[in-house]
Amino acid sequence: MSRATKKQDNLSANEDVALIRAYGEFWNASYVDWEKNKPRILGKTSRSADSADVDVYEERGIYILYKDYTPVYVGKADNEPLGSRLRKQRRTPKRGPRWDKFSWFGIKKIDENGVQEKSDVNQILPSSLLVDSLEALLILAINPLLNAREETITNAVRLYQSETDKLPGTVDRLTSIESKLELLLKHQSAG
Repeated sequence: MSRATKKQDNLSANEDVALIRAYGEFWNASYVDWEKNKPRILGKTSRSADSADVDVYEERGIYILYKDYTPVYVGKADNEPLGSRLRKQRRTPKRGPRWDKFSWFGIKKIDENGVQEKSDVNQILPSSLLVDSLEALLILAINPLLNAREETITNAVRLYQSETDKLPGTVDRLTSIESKLELLLKHQSAG
């Protein structure tokens, strides 16, 4: 068997393995009726107007809330559906009016006909650990304004950058440059 054939066989065997199974980016919050007990969170598998709507209310995963395309909050939907979490966020006085778009990244598979699988498909990690890790990763990477707690990633070791190879005098040079800029600005405003 050739290397190419082995590689194709491995890809075929693993084509169903994925961390994120479905996602939507920058969805408009005003397209959802948040007043309903179970609002429909509708998407399409293609941009075609005649493709069927898919309701991702029951999806599990993580979501990001945006204000004018700036991330302001990262959350998770693991013990309750994505739609329920988004509805709660929309209805809270603290966050509700402070976001206008959302992105979501789900762990449930949606087939080519737009049918969402009923159960979690990830065979490697429990879905709650997967979702917790993804949420923590995004909070650490983005540092959104409305997330209050500091995150850690479960079962991961955090490292802090060493200053061992720091160029000598870097901080002193920056401090000197800042001082000179301040003097120039004072001189300019006085003159």
